[in-house]
Amino acid sequence: MPRIAPVKTAAQAAAAYGANGGSSTAAANWANNFSADIPAILSAAAAAVGSWQDAVSTDQAAQNFTAGLNKAKGNAAAIAQKVQGVGKNSFSAGVKAASTGNYAQFAAAWQGAVTTQVAQLDRTNPRGDRSANRARQAAYDAWVDSQAGKFRVK
Repeated sequence: MPRIAPVKTAAQAAAAYGANGGSSTAAANWANNFSADIPAILSAAAAAVGSWQDAVSTDQAAQNFTAGLNKAKGNAAAIAQKVQGVGKNSFSAGVKAASTGNYAQFAAAWQGAVTTQVAQLDRTNPRGDRSANRARQAAYDAWVDSQAGKFRVK
């Protein structure tokens, strides 16, 4: 029977985060996906003006917000050029910095908690019947849901 892989340590998780998220492939994917439809992104933001206006509470603020987004749509090509140029480098640098800073702090707390929780699951029969496997998964999912907000580093 195959062995259950151990949970990564915080150091392993942070290193993988920096290497994978800070790679040129990740930066290119981020830039391409962000640049794919800048006008649609800005239109979606303008459509959400009501939520933003509720927080600001003035009609003038809503008009200025929407006008600014409409103006940005006209600059979509220039925005895309920045995203594809300096944006990619900034994205990679940010991920790499987080891998030794904020992400490393998060991983130290999170990976330890996950290791403890996984150790408490019934792992005596990892190839149990469907019901047992679903129960283990449901217990883990419920635990993950209960952890929301507990691992903030800022």
